[in-house]
Amino acid sequence: MTGEVRKADPQARRSALRFLAAFTVLGAVAIVVIGRLRPAAENWVEHDPGSRLSAMLIILGLITALPLLGLAASLWHLGTRVVATAQFPPPGRRVTRDTRLLTGDAARRRGRLAQGFALFFGVAAVGLATILWRLAALW
Repeated sequence: MTGEVRKADPQARRSALRFLAAFTVLGAVAIVVIGRLRPAAENWVEHDPGSRLSAMLIILGLITALPLLGLAASLWHLGTRVVATAQFPPPGRRVTRDTRLLTGDAARRRGRLAQGFALFFGVAAVGLATILWRLAALW
């Protein structure tokens, strides 16, 4: 570990806050829309429960698995860069607060940990999609 500190990037902080605000609004809108569409979806499923319930389970599987796969890909990319450069955060990565640089084995351990989490989330996404797909096939 070195004593070097990467200074916070104010633009990165603003970008992170905008991202958080946008997804908060998007989540709130999704909750309202789902609440309004729920009676119609329930009615739609009740008319032909077999095939329509299967379709709903497959859609649910995709909605939950795709963000997990995106997170897994992002963590894998970060971990790979950290392991390759032996520096955390990797060169060129903007930070939202002052961050002490890790180098050498400490950085590589952090990179491997990120890759481990990436594998976990990737397997979880595929497993969840598979379970819901199998469940849909039962109907």
